[in-house]
Amino acid sequence: MSEFRTEIIETSKTRTEFLKWKLIGAAGLGAVGLGLTEHTGTAGGYLVLALIPLVCFYVDVICRHISLRILVVGRFLRLPQAGEQAAYEEFAQLSRNEGVFGFEDLALVWSTALLSGLVFLLGLVGAVPTQGDSSESLTISVLGSSVCLSDVAPPLFMISGVVGAALTTVNHLTYKRHIRQLDALAADAGAMAPIVAMAHKPFPPSAPK
Repeated sequence: MSEFRTEIIETSKTRTEFLKWKLIGAAGLGAVGLGLTEHTGTAGGYLVLALIPLVCFYVDVICRHISLRILVVGRFLRLPQAGEQAAYEEFAQLSRNEGVFGFEDLALVWSTALLSGLVFLLGLVGAVPTQGDSSESLTISVLGSSVCLSDVAPPLFMISGVVGAALTTVNHLTYKRHIRQLDALAADAGAMAPIVAMAHKPFPPSAPK
């Protein structure tokens, strides 16, 4: 197996690890915010739910960057050359064009959009923890002043949900644009010809006679 194929495999493993941490991060913040842990600051802890869309977006950006690294290596391996490896990369690209690898978009874009929507909905319905059996809303300290959680949480959650959905949409569109740019570069015969020629040169160069 070539070093390039090994790099693709190892990079794919890294991306899978990041996807796992997206689930862990969202679940962890949700557990703290909903009081499912031993966290004592219930009022302040509830607000960490607003971080879920931003954490998901951060993981999405890293995963998209890793995906682009994989695609760059794949495009290089598809440069005109003989061998099973180049044929596989060409077939993988054809499969990608048919949407065979569309589950990546499902795992990244739609999971973030769904979680952002849930956070927005939580703010829209205005659900906040109360003080025991009392219907009185909990208070938090903001700049030395006591503020009702019911006045802070709903707008914060709605803003977080909208921002999370907007950012993941921009991230997805930017990722697709980079793919189109990479395809255009790979199809540019003038740019690729020197690279193909370089790939067939012996290394290290032979010493002059």
